[in-house]
Amino acid sequence: MRSERQNWFEGWRLLALLTLVLIALCVWIAGMRQFEVEGVRMVIRFTARTSLMFFCLAFSASALARLWPNGWTRWQRRNRRFLGVTFDNYAIIKLGAVRKLVDAVGGLDIPVEKDMDYDDSWGQLHIHLKQGPQHLNGEQVEGYLRFRHDAEGDFEVALLMARVAAATHDDALARSYFAAAHRLAGERWTPSIGAEQAKIAGTDAATQDTPARTVAGG
Repeated sequence: MRSERQNWFEGWRLLALLTLVLIALCVWIAGMRQFEVEGVRMVIRFTARTSLMFFCLAFSASALARLWPNGWTRWQRRNRRFLGVTFDNYAIIKLGAVRKLVDAVGGLDIPVEKDMDYDDSWGQLHIHLKQGPQHLNGEQVEGYLRFRHDAEGDFEVALLMARVAAATHDDALARSYFAAAHRLAGERWTPSIGAEQAKIAGTDAATQDTPARTVAGG
């Protein structure tokens, strides 16, 4: 079956339009709070929630086109690459918002789980963090979030986002990220992390020991 372009709203034009709309919405959302901390928090919540839609559109395109071949699914499959890049754009904007938010609250105390060293001169990405308790500024937190070299990355990112949200008193977002970290943790979930989650959730820390115990206790 041919995958030819059928209308104007495809390919790079689609990507350009979606990117412009995304930037405009983020500026408008932040501007509603005069680009202060609350406005940046709103941008993070917006990008975290809506990026999931583009992730699903991009990664379900081929399967849907096979299961339900129609005009929409064929359009989705033809443009899955550009929908995926739109998802990446959401991630870039969210990282920028997190960086600004961390700097606005004076940095963040993070227990870095291991040494992190990575240099990408082309992408202007340089990450150099030492294991142990660290007080990180916005640029360093962004580097921590972008460090992807092992299977633990998703858990660490979810946990850090929870801590960023908690430090800026966004309890709803913190609860969401703590829940995600809890699902991804496995044996890495510790009583101290459970205590952080319990403080935000207003529950007994003793019930937040490990995911396995939580299920057993339910």
